[in-house]
Amino acid sequence: MFWWRKRAGLDIRRGPWNDPTEYLRSTAQKEIEWTRQYGKPEELDLPHNGLLRGQKSPEDYIGPLDKYLALAPYLLPKDANSPLNRPTLGHPGTLFHETHRTELTKQTLTPNNIFISPDSGAISCIIDWQHTTIELRLLVAKYPRAFENLDIEQSLELKEPKLPADYETLSAEEKLEADELYGRRLIFYYYRIFNGHLNKAHTQALRDPSFAFASTWSIGLADNGVETS
Repeated sequence: MFWWRKRAGLDIRRGPWNDPTEYLRSTAQKEIEWTRQYGKPEELDLPHNGLLRGQKSPEDYIGPLDKYLALAPYLLPKDANSPLNRPTLGHPGTLFHETHRTELTKQTLTPNNIFISPDSGAISCIIDWQHTTIELRLLVAKYPRAFENLDIEQSLELKEPKLPADYETLSAEEKLEADELYGRRLIFYYYRIFNGHLNKAHTQALRDPSFAFASTWSIGLADNGVETS
């Protein structure tokens, strides 16, 4: 992210950081500097765009970043040694070794990245490690896309999902939709069970009250920002 395209030529701090808050500040300062040097007025062509109509200047992007800088000291645990501030190696998919000093996690799990041994059924290889980054555990933690929750509100209780009570009265098409939803909810249910048993550090981050707030504010800043060319 700090070397992405034109950002590679910016005179900015790229670490190392001893303070997690300074890392967050650097991600925002990187975007501010890029915007000042290369930002151009743009009209956002987004579906259902009812709030950001008309041409937007680079200053419109810098404003929220300044607010992010003000919030940065409150997004992560104060204790620099907190497990949630632990450096974590991020990569699209999911892999974790709790015995290692640095966790290996993948941000989006796809079957194309994972090779399975036909003899044992065990994972034999995970590929596509380019663009790997090391970030704080609280920022890297997330549900893999293949297992993500479909429901807006997530219950803290582990309750096995069920088919609708009126399932037998549904039409064939409605049953297909109900089966699809039930199957995906069941996958998420079992993911939470196994993740909680085998990956306690990751589960702790997902359950932390600051998880949603920190990840929402940091999305984009800790990736590639808004540059498209």
